[in-house]
Amino acid sequence: KMGIFLALLVVLLATLYAPPASSQAATVGVHPDQLALYSGSEFSCKDGSAKISISQVNDNFCDCADGSDEPATSACGNSGGQFWCVNRGHHGKFLFASFVNDGVCDCCDGSDEDGSLATCTNKCEDVGKEIRRQLQRQIELHEAGHVKRADYAQRGAKFREGVKQRKTELDGLVASLDTRLSEMETRKTDLTKITDAQEAEKQAVKDAETAVVEAAAAAVAAQEQADKDAATQEAAAMGIHAAEDAAGSAAVDEVPPQQVQETVHEGQALDTGTEGVDLDEAATEDEAAVEDESASAEEEPKVEEEAKTPEQEALDVLKSEMRPLEDEKSKHTTEGDLAVKVLGWDFGPDDAFLALYDKCFSQQVQQYEYELCMFRTTAQKEGGSSQNLGKWGHWNSEGEAYSKMIYDNGGSCWNGPPRSMTVSLVCGEDEFLVSVQEPNKCVYEMEFMTPLACNLEAAQRARKELEDMGFPQ
Repeated sequence: KMGIFLALLVVLLATLYAPPASSQAATVGVHPDQLALYSGSEFSCKDGSAKISISQVNDNFCDCADGSDEPATSACGNSGGQFWCVNRGHHGKFLFASFVNDGVCDCCDGSDEDGSLATCTNKCEDVGKEIRRQLQRQIELHEAGHVKRADYAQRGAKFREGVKQRKTELDGLVASLDTRLSEMETRKTDLTKITDAQEAEKQAVKDAETAVVEAAAAAVAAQEQADKDAATQEAAAMGIHAAEDAAGSAAVDEVPPQQVQETVHEGQALDTGTEGVDLDEAATEDEAAVEDESASAEEEPKVEEEAKTPEQEALDVLKSEMRPLEDEKSKHTTEGDLAVKVLGWDFGPDDAFLALYDKCFSQQVQQYEYELCMFRTTAQKEGGSSQNLGKWGHWNSEGEAYSKMIYDNGGSCWNGPPRSMTVSLVCGEDEFLVSVQEPNKCVYEMEFMTPLACNLEAAQRARKELEDMGFPQ
């Protein structure tokens, strides 16, 4: 009897402590993050509309207004209930509960159909093979890139130290040139005062000589005018007497008009006391005189340049010596200003991006060659021409830090904004310009691959995704 009693007691205890069949069915179609809501003896509707026994979950009867008690049946229709496809080997996903047992295999693992209307096979592993391969590749790239970043950071730190040393060197060179130029400027000022005084003295002598010449010329001109006036008066007086004599002569011995005309034609002068003149011969003589004057003008000797004083020669030599020194100072100052800018730019918390400073990469897209010079400029080239697509501006202010580089204030664009370029960084084994496009007028986008875009956080996200697919790493 004791044996029978013990056997009955074991059966009773097994019955009391065995999980009810409904509790196992209650977790079908439930997302892993929500499993806690479907454990225990009672279930609370997600919208708080009711509290029911766990045995009423997935019993093909809608008890909750939001349908949350029937994730694995279509009892609640379109009330909002959702079924979770586990899809081991692929990505899990939610379905509307109304799609469950509708005769269509919506989940790649076939878990949305119980076999009453459709028989589904599990295709998740085949469908998810490429996705898993890509995720595994991402993990490898990001982890390898993270290792390489240490080398970039070391090179960046070395580059920064080099820029600092160069800036100190430039400051010393500029200071030395300033000292030399200051001394030379003092000498230049002294010599300039002397040469200015010499020029002023020369000019005063020239002005005095010019005044004497102008006064003499004025006196000669006045005398010539007086002589001319006297000659005019004398000629006028002689003309009156000649007219009177001619009139008297005509009264005594008249000459026929025809003879007078003939006499004029023969070149004989009227009775004015002068000899006859041949007009053609006179014109020839005048032309010859003009030619002689022109020849004389051409043969005039060139005026020799005035000899420079020793001070003027010294000033010229000093200026020629200062010119290259001033150019050298300007070049060093410009380089020093750039060094200050570079030292102030953000190259990441570890200066890893500084290792890429001023390195250029290009890609041919149809007839254009696109060039990216890191932290300097971007350009579009065709033949011998080049269009500025933007100068280095700043990092992106939204999204993942150090994931986008903004190049702005590029060349002007007709009827559009100044050209600009946004460079998106993607994780890769080495530096490579992947693609270029112009989504909007004069607004360009570029994708650039570099190990510096790789990070352990991205590798961890890819691992988590693989784990959710049922392939823990």
